[in-house]
Amino acid sequence: MRGTRWPPMLSRRKLRVHILVFLAPAVLIYTAFMIYPLLDSLWLSVNKKAPGVVQSFVGFQNYFTLLMREQWSKPFWNSFKNNILFFVIHMAVQNPIGLFLAALLNMRISPHTASSVLTAVTGTGDALIIVGRVRGVQSSLRGGTNRADDP
Repeated sequence: MRGTRWPPMLSRRKLRVHILVFLAPAVLIYTAFMIYPLLDSLWLSVNKKAPGVVQSFVGFQNYFTLLMREQWSKPFWNSFKNNILFFVIHMAVQNPIGLFLAALLNMRISPHTASSVLTAVTGTGDALIIVGRVRGVQSSLRGGTNRADDP
């Protein structure tokens, strides 16, 4: 029994077919909705296209215009800052919640206790969102828009 391998090896051909069968739909969908639009956007960003005009290659001129002209650079840097802020806040909130839920699911606790904790966590989050919305509606009814003197 020295020459026998465990577990018994499946035919490589069958294994490859199964991999392709399972991966192909995901790869096709990812390519159609993520990779193609990204590459197309990059191509459009280095070309000049206007209605009724033939598309022409301009290289990095569009990027130079975006970063150097005041008309375009202020909104660009403002949106860039907003995106970075959005990313940082969501990573700071989302990752600890994910780690907490992973640790909770990894603990040896009863399903009843786990559902009670999850209900409390999600209920608290819903209450905070509702309170924030109500305060915003009350503020707008009084004619204020997040003024410092609002209670």
